[in-house]
Amino acid sequence: MNDDDLFDEPIPSTQPKIGERRKINSSPEGLPTKISKLQSTIATKLIENDINKVLSIHQFNIQTDDPSVNEYLKLLEQTNVLPIIPHIEELKKAALHQPNVQLNNTSYIYLIRNFMSVFQAKYSQNNLQEATEREICVTNPQAKLSLPNFHLLPAETLTKFTKLRKSMGLQIQAAAQEGMEFNSELLILRNINHITDELKQLNDYSTDNLSHFFSITYLKAECEFVKKFNIKCIDWNERKCKVSHAEPEWRKQKQKVVPQEAFNLYSREISNRIENNQESFDGNTVSSTYQDFINQGTLSSQRMREKGMKKNLYRNQSHPEQIESHGRKTLEARRRNNYNENQSVERRQSVRRESKEPTIRQQLSRIK
Repeated sequence: MNDDDLFDEPIPSTQPKIGERRKINSSPEGLPTKISKLQSTIATKLIENDINKVLSIHQFNIQTDDPSVNEYLKLLEQTNVLPIIPHIEELKKAALHQPNVQLNNTSYIYLIRNFMSVFQAKYSQNNLQEATEREICVTNPQAKLSLPNFHLLPAETLTKFTKLRKSMGLQIQAAAQEGMEFNSELLILRNINHITDELKQLNDYSTDNLSHFFSITYLKAECEFVKKFNIKCIDWNERKCKVSHAEPEWRKQKQKVVPQEAFNLYSREISNRIENNQESFDGNTVSSTYQDFINQGTLSSQRMREKGMKKNLYRNQSHPEQIESHGRKTLEARRRNNYNENQSVERRQSVRRESKEPTIRQQLSRIK
């Protein structure tokens, strides 16, 4: 494997520099949460001079209070250097420079960890890019939507579901690529800023020294990452999209006859009553029963609201355990009694109807 094989994508051969470097404050805590007069800062000028729009920052709103974006812009202003990796030959040449000082181990660890994270992000980016170009989803977005009688949906609807999930997966992959590119550039800026800070503290800052320590930590991180990370050469032409087409079993079996039964879990009780001849289908009886149902449902909703108001009244008392009225038991005792009373079917059903639950009329309007 030669050096060029380790590169993920073509990059410019130099790191563009604009103007003189400014004084650096490398403390992350010192970074502002918002940059004022952003259009007149050096960061903006640097971005404008990125003619080919290589930097990921062009994809994001730079007039924001996002701490990550503002740190990126602040470091861009401080370092006065675009976060672009130089060509491999320039890195090798800079590594041969002999500085008069050395960084401490803590700094080396910090720099190498950042660079190894850059390599891992690039690896993921390239895989996502190749997959997205072939319209292959590496993830299967799920939509948690309960549809009654899913097995009766037309094939066109099922196809729309699949296309929408695939479109969602591809858009997520594209957004992930942008985000990881931003992270890589942020880590590169942190490393440039960190090296510059350390050299200034050692009173031996120079462009040659900066390039030297940048290069040796980059090259070391590259070697270590290739040795330790399980890099795979994926043949995307043989990979299948993870978004699967959801369809009922009868369609998978290519049956021509549509199932004639509409399954409904909540129809079991009335089905049993019909089988046992316990339901009347006389028109007058049904009409009367329906009207009683509506009236009782309205009264039941009113009782639920009143009960909810009483509960809130008790709940808002500062010492609910001291509330007693007309010889009633304490609040805890009443709760235990309520629990025992709720064992009947009708009681359990009414307890589940909280004040937030829609009335019978509202429920009926939702199914018509």
